[in-house]
Amino acid sequence: MKPAIILGLLVGTFCASLCSAVPYDKADQRALELLNKMTLEEKLSYIGGGNTALDIKPIPRLGIPQIIMSDGPSGVRCYGPAAALPGGLTLAASWDKQLAHEYGVIMGKEARARGVHIMLGPGVNITRSPMAGRSFEYFGEDPYLASEITVPWINGLQSQEVLATVKHFAANNQEWDRNGVSSEVDERTLREIYFPAFEAAVIRAHTGCVMDSYNLVNGKHASENDFLQNQVLKKEWGFNGILMSDWGAAHSAIGCALGGLDLEMPSGAFMNEANLKEAVLSGKVPERIINDKVRRILRTCIAANFFDRPQTLSNIPKDNPASDAFALKGAREGIVLLKNSKNFLPLDRNKVKQIAVVGPNAHPAVFSGGGSGYTSPFRAVSIFDGIKSVVSNSSTVSYASASLPIGTAVMEVFDNKLLEGKPVYTTKAEAIDYHWTNGNGPGLSKGDNFSVRWTFTAHPKKTGVYEVSTNSDDGARVFVNGKKVIDNWTDHATTRDIGSARLEAKDNLIVVEYYQGAGESVMQFGWRPFVTADEQLAGLAKMDAVVYCAGLNDQMEGEGHDHAYGLPAAQLMEIQKIATINPNIIVVINSGCAMSWDGWLDKVPAVLQAWYPGQQVGRAVADILFGDVNPSGKLPVSFEKRQQDNPTYPYYSITNKQTTPYTEGIFVGYRGFDKKNVKPMFPFGYGLSYTSFKLSNMKITQQGIGAERKVLVSCKLTNTGKRAGAEVVQLYIGDAKCSVPRPIRELKGFEKKPLEPGKSTQVSFTLSKRDLSFYDVKSHSWVAEPGLFNVYVGNSSRNLPLRGSFNW
Repeated sequence: MKPAIILGLLVGTFCASLCSAVPYDKADQRALELLNKMTLEEKLSYIGGGNTALDIKPIPRLGIPQIIMSDGPSGVRCYGPAAALPGGLTLAASWDKQLAHEYGVIMGKEARARGVHIMLGPGVNITRSPMAGRSFEYFGEDPYLASEITVPWINGLQSQEVLATVKHFAANNQEWDRNGVSSEVDERTLREIYFPAFEAAVIRAHTGCVMDSYNLVNGKHASENDFLQNQVLKKEWGFNGILMSDWGAAHSAIGCALGGLDLEMPSGAFMNEANLKEAVLSGKVPERIINDKVRRILRTCIAANFFDRPQTLSNIPKDNPASDAFALKGAREGIVLLKNSKNFLPLDRNKVKQIAVVGPNAHPAVFSGGGSGYTSPFRAVSIFDGIKSVVSNSSTVSYASASLPIGTAVMEVFDNKLLEGKPVYTTKAEAIDYHWTNGNGPGLSKGDNFSVRWTFTAHPKKTGVYEVSTNSDDGARVFVNGKKVIDNWTDHATTRDIGSARLEAKDNLIVVEYYQGAGESVMQFGWRPFVTADEQLAGLAKMDAVVYCAGLNDQMEGEGHDHAYGLPAAQLMEIQKIATINPNIIVVINSGCAMSWDGWLDKVPAVLQAWYPGQQVGRAVADILFGDVNPSGKLPVSFEKRQQDNPTYPYYSITNKQTTPYTEGIFVGYRGFDKKNVKPMFPFGYGLSYTSFKLSNMKITQQGIGAERKVLVSCKLTNTGKRAGAEVVQLYIGDAKCSVPRPIRELKGFEKKPLEPGKSTQVSFTLSKRDLSFYDVKSHSWVAEPGLFNVYVGNSSRNLPLRGSFNW
């Protein structure tokens, strides 16, 4: 089918996924009428961002409204507290297409509650390296899995008349030097690995918006890359919506204008009247190109029904119980049980009476990575609080670092960094545990340069030495009875500071002070009796179970930086020490990547990969630990045994190189492990359950002829265990003989099936020619060569008990 024909089909169905949207032809006609009334100056202003860094500016004289955007891979993060939903990788780990649709619907409702028209998500870049800072936002290492999660996510969001923005196009697979590095990647690899999720978002889900990436692709910035934006996205795929830059990703005026960019964000630093008016008048940039950009923006927003009704739905609460319930559901579905020796889990409430919850991620809750993917929730349940909430009254749950309550503190907020003058806002606080995403302190409309003072009285039961601690970004200091015990009154990233003071068994005055300079704001305070490391270990030895909460957090893993490989050394040492004195240790990991395994994995009976699962992380973990929920998550990425085993290891490094070679080509993730015959620690698609399943009776048939030819694969799934659970049946295809190198097998189908004990169900897959094809760079087309294809069905890329073949 020719690109022009594809375009004709798409524009007629562009609004199909927008509930109650304006018909496309009427939206286009209205956009044209508005365009014809605009001056050249207005057109050039309209394609250059907005007034707030998160909007498309209004044109009041023409009745064109302001269009509001928000960061949104995992929550509407830009307008105060909102539901912190599971991160993208957690959602992908559910392998649940229906859950992805529900995710989009909930996100849409969260947006409508805040008057947001365009969400800046989903993120669909492929996980290439375990060190990449934003992988927790994305949908894993496999383009088929990513595509199948992306499409229902977008459909769900846009059903609420909120536009999706699929990002970051393209080959944005690292954060180091992201504005200057060039991803050097061949076209076949782009087409087979890094394009499919974007292609599916455009052609199947009709995404309203696409965001380009910061990096260069083969030496050309994405924001002015003709091949990416004009040739592939707009002409070949027929994208008819808004193509916007990432924030500050534009680097020229004429280059972006001719290269296909429609909307420069957050403002028109390059695409503006001063830079483009003369170019238009002189013919360097034809006015029809500017008209096309404006018409796309207007048409897309009109079609989404933004022009004739308010976007805010007042009947949806901002603190929505439905969002909280979904956050719990999504976290439960995405958590992966990696190890469970001798069925150590689930824990038996009748036998486990003393539980210690320890480790850096035990409390407060670690629910998200950092940057645009971080949303400040109204509440977040830590693993300590989650476990405490589900155990019986006769059980004891202890937390080695648990802070004593502060009672009620007087909280004063100042509109300067020096606590000067009268407070602009005063309230009472029951805890000092804050993360202001946009920098705005309570009672403040501005984003930076404020300070806060908390004053309260501590009355310990016993006289003795007590530890006080802060976790802050930026300055923090603490006074106990007038004596300064913590003093870190400087600008800094999130830093933990610890001090000590002798407290009498009476009222003690404690004053905690904080200031914020710029960027995100973090301030947490705790106090507890001073306990030595030996005393802590001795206490843990007596426990029936120890839950060690390990991994990374939003300061260690997030946007703008990549991270070192593996668990921090201090955590490795703690796990080893605890395992030596108490074998009943469960390790729960928060991260968007594999952690190092040497020295501890063989010493612990159970491991949960919890990712960054949103505000209900603690309750979801607890439900799985005690068997109230049967784990069903599967890895959307391969977990290597050691860093050197990863297929990208020779080509990926956190350095100041100007280019990063994609020399592994299409052999990223499990494709690379299979090619080199390297066994991963935990393979792609892997995840344990508390029940057991059996696959049987695979059948392969073909139907249709020519372009309509299909291959049908079916099998029987049986729950052979003693409890209900869900299994993800995975279908892989391998080309037995081909003229170009191809993976041994590639994921081409999956279905998640819940089953009661002893019950069976039929699982069916349909394969098209595209599923069997590779991208031929010579003919610029997808080619399925005649011959034998192997079929593999199982529950991970390395556990495929059903095997067969067919001739194509």
